[in-house]
Amino acid sequence: MLNTLICPCGSGKTFISCCQNSPNVRVFSAPFANGKERQDFIENVEIASKFKMPMRGHLLFYGKDLVEYVKESSSISEDTYKFLQPFSFFLYQKNDQGKLNSWKDCTFSFWDELISTYFVHSIRLSAQKNEVETLLHELKKFAVWLKKHNKGSYLKKIHSRIHAYESDLKLCEEVINSLYESHWGDFHDKDWDYKRAVFESENRLNSYSVTEESLFEVTGVMGKYTVAKCCETEKYYYLKGLPIKLIQPKLLLSGTIGKHYSQDTWDWIFTSAVYPHESKSYLLSSDTDLYTTTLV
Repeated sequence: MLNTLICPCGSGKTFISCCQNSPNVRVFSAPFANGKERQDFIENVEIASKFKMPMRGHLLFYGKDLVEYVKESSSISEDTYKFLQPFSFFLYQKNDQGKLNSWKDCTFSFWDELISTYFVHSIRLSAQKNEVETLLHELKKFAVWLKKHNKGSYLKKIHSRIHAYESDLKLCEEVINSLYESHWGDFHDKDWDYKRAVFESENRLNSYSVTEESLFEVTGVMGKYTVAKCCETEKYYYLKGLPIKLIQPKLLLSGTIGKHYSQDTWDWIFTSAVYPHESKSYLLSSDTDLYTTTLV
């Protein structure tokens, strides 16, 4: 039957030679009752574009609330958008997994994963090195807004998770800034040549005989070496090139290591992210989609 069935996409081809072999695409529609609804929607899209909320978010429970939060806040700044961008992506991801249909579905584990793990991907590497403090402060402000608008009382829960992870997240921010400074040197400078830095990094990576990319858990420090085990294989490595004075046991390092055939130890080549130990269960979960760190 599929050999003769015309594809519903309108191409005129048979389904078996058209969309059957294409990626699945879900289409959503939002009919407008009148011109005002259409104008309001356009206005909301313009506001949400400032923090890059996925378009489908406008049709989900949180979309209108995030826009209303921006409209009603008396002190909107770039820090607000820095917070709303990763927050809206996290909400979108969890909704896409079928785990989130209202604010009531934002359980303890939702806020726990957001703060302990997802925010790490949103640490913008800046000379001020205060991105963790900014994100957590903005989250507190949003929790107050939710309570004020009867969307749910999450303030105590969020405060408890912030208190539990704040010092660890600040350490992660300090470590990743130190590592990127060792990788990229002057990347904070306005005239930093990104393309040249990437080219040099690729050449360095290609110079190694063997490389491995994974998530590593720090188990200790021996002299100038960091001892870590791969979280997937539990194989142990002696790593050189990590900031010994900052590294602590149980810290999680996502990145690439390499060595030459004549070496017994490994060099730390590139860093993707740095996490507190509590992130481990989320990072190893198939439900977690990771984002790379953003340079600014």
